Amino acid sequence: MLKRVREPVASKIMVILWSIWRERNGRFWRNTIRQQSIVVDRGLEFLFDWMEARKASAEQVSSSKSIRCLKWHPPPDSFVKCNCDAAIFPGNGMIGVGMVLRDATGELLTCKMMQIPGTPAVKEYEALALALYEAITWVSVSGYERVIYETDAQVVVQAIKNSMADTTEFGSIIQNCKTLLYSKPMSKVMFTRRDANGVAHVLARQSLSCVNPTINTSAPVRLGEALSFTCTEVMH
Repeated sequence: MLKRVREPVASKIMVILWSIWRERNGRFWRNTIRQQSIVVDRGLEFLFDWMEARKASAEQVSSSKSIRCLKWHPPPDSFVKCNCDAAIFPGNGMIGVGMVLRDATGELLTCKMMQIPGTPAVKEYEALALALYEAITWVSVSGYERVIYETDAQVVVQAIKNSMADTTEFGSIIQNCKTLLYSKPMSKVMFTRRDANGVAHVLARQSLSCVNPTINTSAPVRLGEALSFTCTEVMH
């Protein structure tokens, strides 16, 4: 039957069936029950992620001269995307956090930079987990229900998806993130390449110059280049 259906439609049918099958297993083994609309949306989100991964893997690099795409990809319609990053400042024991929120057209909605207290022994992945927690906290109170949070910390994304308990400081931060996300079932956390997370990175570094959290609804001057930056030539 699927042979008679166009490929994009057939792909959606398959992932929805797969999502229903996963929901059935969840109900049987873990006694978890989710709304039908969430089950369908989760399947479609998986398809979107898979298609994005295929696009990334299809990029080819020339041996003599290559154009390496650093493009930030907008979220699907009806979603917003929040990129976040962290920077550690050992000199003053602080962690800088940068966050930027954009819509499906790529329009800047708002951005924020702030400092939070750290410790001399803070690890980079702990700082990045804290950045994600601050981003979820910030966006959640803004009323957005469909949010894609992007970070270039693969370890943080894997920890969010992992259901095993972690009693470390890092695990505690991750659990706090999961608690916030639980009330926003249409939101999710995704990994992105560091070169596509440039705006959040710039904000995290600039936070060293601000004492109090700073929120902007227009791009700060130094962010103009980062926001319009799409690709760069890499000479070999």
